[in-house]
Amino acid sequence: MTVHTAPNSFKGFENSNFNPKCGDPDWSTQTGNSTPPPPTNTIPDYLGVIVSNSIIQSGSTINGNIVGIVIVKTNPGYASNPGHDGTGVVE
Repeated sequence: MTVHTAPNSFKGFENSNFNPKCGDPDWSTQTGNSTPPPPTNTIPDYLGVIVSNSIIQSGSTINGNIVGIVIVKTNPGYASNPGHDGTGVVE
């Protein structure tokens, strides 16, 4: 498996009502702290997570493709600080 990195200004979440599915062309979000993280008490035990193999930044917008969606069982300890990594296990 090849691991690519996203732009440093990508914090891993977006705030739209977008319901992604494989085959959708793209998703987008704003850079840095423009998109607020979800509150700590709203993270479910299981999350659907978009898998991308291309994430690029153009100005203050970050776009990525959708090559898959995986279910992640979240580990305790999530913090809504964008500098704090949330962790989990792909189910």
